[in-house]
Amino acid sequence: MTGNKDMFIKLDMGVANQVTLGDGKKANVEGRGVIAVNSKANNTKYIHDVLYVPNLTHNLLSVGKLVQRGYSANFDNGECIVTDKKSGTILAKVQMADNKVFPLHMPQKKLALQANVMDESYLWHLRYGHLNQKGLQLLKQKDMVVGLPHIDRNIQVCEGCIYGKMHHLPFPKTSWRAKAPLELVHADIFGPTRNPSLQNKRDALENYSTEVDKLSRKILDFMAKALNFDNDGNVFGEISQAMRMNYYPPCSQSEKVIGIVPHTDATALITILLQLNEIEGLQINKDNKWIAVDPPPDAFIVNIGDILEIMSNGMYRSVMHRAVVNATKERLSIATFVSPSLDREIGPNPRLINSINRAKFKRISMKDYWKGFVDRPLDGRRYLDGVRIVDDDA
Repeated sequence: MTGNKDMFIKLDMGVANQVTLGDGKKANVEGRGVIAVNSKANNTKYIHDVLYVPNLTHNLLSVGKLVQRGYSANFDNGECIVTDKKSGTILAKVQMADNKVFPLHMPQKKLALQANVMDESYLWHLRYGHLNQKGLQLLKQKDMVVGLPHIDRNIQVCEGCIYGKMHHLPFPKTSWRAKAPLELVHADIFGPTRNPSLQNKRDALENYSTEVDKLSRKILDFMAKALNFDNDGNVFGEISQAMRMNYYPPCSQSEKVIGIVPHTDATALITILLQLNEIEGLQINKDNKWIAVDPPPDAFIVNIGDILEIMSNGMYRSVMHRAVVNATKERLSIATFVSPSLDREIGPNPRLINSINRAKFKRISMKDYWKGFVDRPLDGRRYLDGVRIVDDDA
C-alpha cells in the first residue's frame, strides 16, 4: 500500500475500505491499482492490487501477499531476498537498516519535462467562440481587437467544432404500432400550450411602427422648415426605420455595470425613444457631466443623430448619451432609429453654406458611410469625426 497517488499507472478510485496498521490505528483506503517498479537492470515489474491510502507516509510491501502470489522472502544475515519460486529468479535483495526495517529502494527513471505552448491562432479561435480563421484575420486586418496577434497559420483541428457540425442519425422507427384503443403508446406529451399567439403582438408592433413613421416625418418636416430648407417635401429623401427593444433587468450592484455604453446615434437622423415604464435610466453628457433624463409620462424623447448634424452643418448637434440600470427595478424602452436610405448622398445642405459658414462635413453616400462605420477601429472615437472637415468649436 502507498500514500503516493503519482506512483499508480492504473487506479480504481471506486474501492473504499479500511486497513489496520502496525500501531493499531485504522486508515482509510480510497482506491486500488497497479504500480510499476524499475529494477537496477532497467527491467519494469508491475505490482498489482496496491491499496491507495492517502494518510500513509511510507510505502509498505506485505510479505504475506508476496507468499500468496508465489514468491518467497528469506530473511538471513541482515538481508531479505525475494525470489520467484517458479523461475528461481531473485527479484530483490534488501539490506536491513539500523532501525531493523528492510527499506526497498526503487530506482526512479530520469524524466525530462516539456511544456507545450498552445498555438495562439487556436487560442484566439477558442476565445472568440470558435470563430474561423478568415474571421480572425478580418478582425486583425480591421484592427478591431486590442492584443489580437497576426493569424498567419492554419488553426489546428478543433475537436469541439467537429462535434458541433455532426448530425444525429435518425432514430429508427419501432416495428410495433398501437392499433386499438388503450394500447400503450410511447410519445412525448405536449400541450395544451398556454402561450398566447404572437399575431396580436405582431399587429400591435406594425401599427406602432406605422404611427412612429408618420411622427418622424412630421418632426423632420418641422426641422427642415426651421433650417429654411427647400420645402419640396423630400429634403431628407426616402427614410428607413430600425427598431430596437431594450430590457434592462435590475442589478443589485448597478454602480458596477452599464446598460448601454456612451455613444451617439451614428447612423440616424433622429431617434424616437419610448420608455415603457417610468424608471430612470437614460443619461446625457453635458459639460463632461452625466445628467439623468426623467422619463416623461405619455410622451416620446427625440434624440438628434449624427446624420442630422451632418446635413444641418452642425446647427443640430447629436448628444452623447448612455443607459444605466436600476438596482431594484427593471427598465424597458423601444428606440426607433430613422435614417436616410442607402442610395442617398449625405452632406451639409447647400442652403446653409456660404462664404461665412463653410461646410464642416464631407459629402458621402449613405452606403459608404455605413460601410466606414462598420469597418471603423474600435478606439472609442466618434465616427462623425472622420467625415468632419473643420473642427466645430461652437
